[in-house]
Amino acid sequence: MARSNPPHWIWPMPLAIYILALAAFVVGTQSYVFSGLLADLATDLEVSVSTAGQLIAAFAITSAIASPLIVSALSRFERKKVLIASLAGVSVVNLATAFLPVFEGFLVARVVVAIVSAGVMPMAGAIGASLVSVDR
Repeated sequence: MARSNPPHWIWPMPLAIYILALAAFVVGTQSYVFSGLLADLATDLEVSVSTAGQLIAAFAITSAIASPLIVSALSRFERKKVLIASLAGVSVVNLATAFLPVFEGFLVARVVVAIVSAGVMPMAGAIGASLVSVDR
C-alpha cells in the first residue's frame, strides 16, 4: 500500500521549522515570565518588588550585550550543535535557578541564562532559513 503525503496545507513547511519556532518561543517567553512573578519572587527572596525587578533588567541588558558577541564567537561551530547546547544550557540553568534561596544567586543565574540563551534565536533563525526553499 502506497503511503500518501499529507495535503500541502497541513504541513506547508518542514516539521523542523515548527520545532525551531517552538524553541524560540520558549526561550523568548522565559525571559519575560518573571514580570508576572515579581511580587511572589520578591516575597520568596525577601527583597522589595523593585529589587526583584532587577532580575528582568539584568537579563535584558546581558542578553543585548551578549547576543552579538556570542553569535560571533560561535559562528565557526555547527549551528545545530550550538542550538542544542544553548537549549540544554538554558534548561540546566533555569532548573538550577529554581533551587536558589538568595537574590544574589538568582541574579547571577539570570545573567548566566541570558548569556547561554544568546545563541538560540540567531541559530534557530539561521537553521530555519536554511531549511526553507527560496520560493517560500
